[in-house]
Amino acid sequence: TEIYTLSLHDALPICNAISGGGYYTIISGNRLRSSAKSGIVLTLAQLCLVEGNLVTRGNTSYNGIMVDGSTVCSVVGNTVLYHDKGIYISKTSGPSAGCHVAGNYVMVSNNCIWVDDTCSSVSIVSNYLTNSATSGVYTDADHSFIASNCVETSVVGIAVDPLATFSSVTSNSVKSVTNGIFIAAGANNALVEIGRAHV
Repeated sequence: TEIYTLSLHDALPICNAISGGGYYTIISGNRLRSSAKSGIVLTLAQLCLVEGNLVTRGNTSYNGIMVDGSTVCSVVGNTVLYHDKGIYISKTSGPSAGCHVAGNYVMVSNNCIWVDDTCSSVSIVSNYLTNSATSGVYTDADHSFIASNCVETSVVGIAVDPLATFSSVTSNSVKSVTNGIFIAAGANNALVEIGRAHV
């Protein structure tokens, strides 16, 4: 007799993609295996939650989880594997604002977490990001708060680009990367607590 231990994700049905929008949308506990499009897309959403999903086997031209033109949305506790941008806070349909990205595991993506310019007030906290071809966290958004993330094996651990003013980078662990924390010239009033960043 052999005993196998199954996780919650093993018991879930597999689907290709989920999209949503509007108010109070919850996308939770899904298992997605998408190869032709982005796994989860929230467009023009408000007060929404994307939680506890497994998004895997993506096409490198697409995103695992995309929050587009949305406000006050949380992306929490998801596992995202093999995408262009693992978690993408986008401005395609308008700037996203007040988004919270926390407790996610993102692996083998070109960029693990990417935040577009004109987006604002995005917190990126306590994520585990590994094996990124480009960056663990990239932000061009005003008032970004990046804290307590673990970034391993990326070209750039955390990148704050010129439009990302009034941003804070603190208490992150950055290991085995070419450039640990990169703050571009022009990223005015960016606060980096180097003493608490393990590079």
